[in-house]
Amino acid sequence: MFGSSLELRDANKTVTYSGSPEEIEAECEALDALDKETEMRRTAAAVAAFATGVLCMIGFVTDSFWMVGICFALAVAALVYRASIGSDDIEDRKLATARELLSALAPELKRGRPVKLDLDFRLYDNDRTDGVWMTLATTLEDGTGLALDVSTHFKRKTRAKRKYTKIKDKIHERLTLTFTPPKGRRFVPDAKARIAPTRLPALALRAVKVSPKATTLTFSSPQMLRVRGRGGWNNGGLTHLIDEKAALFAIIASYRALAESGVSQAS
Repeated sequence: MFGSSLELRDANKTVTYSGSPEEIEAECEALDALDKETEMRRTAAAVAAFATGVLCMIGFVTDSFWMVGICFALAVAALVYRASIGSDDIEDRKLATARELLSALAPELKRGRPVKLDLDFRLYDNDRTDGVWMTLATTLEDGTGLALDVSTHFKRKTRAKRKYTKIKDKIHERLTLTFTPPKGRRFVPDAKARIAPTRLPALALRAVKVSPKATTLTFSSPQMLRVRGRGGWNNGGLTHLIDEKAALFAIIASYRALAESGVSQAS
């Protein structure tokens, strides 16, 4: 799904939504509309800055210094405006993944129980984030609680070149699922050995922890390479980022493993 066309963005924006799936979808739709409007405004501001910059140069060549002053001021104003709305230009992948996952889960959720969704649109190398970019908490139809989070992890190497610095990021993503039993039920701790063989085509199961009140499964994507060279970042290697399909498959496989392993019984 992802690759060279993927655009990773560092937007200083986090959102928290709570309510029914329909209410959260309405919030996400509004956020998506704001993102698209912001993209158009940022493009228009960049075009305006370029055009006024060209006029500034023409004024300089023709000794029209009044034109230089006006055009320079307009170019700076356009760039400042473009930067000021940058936090609303978010990474499309994160929002789309959350919306499509919630849409797929909605028919299986317990009605009347609120869903909570947190999204962090800061990039994985932003010092103000721990890499967790989506957290979803909900209740399934049978009363089983589900908490999900997706995070991005990286190791960076840099090498100074003559005219630029080459950066290599080794990246992988983690999906953590935590199930809590329905009221009056509990999980059997020794079921860990029966859950561990769970296999998925796109994710590897890295850890399983079972206690009477919660079962946590941690999955990891394959390692990917992202490189920044002279021409900027190349995202072509990011082909295994976690999307809604990988997350949904993990939820289904994990839930079935819990059920088939007989890990739930009356308290």
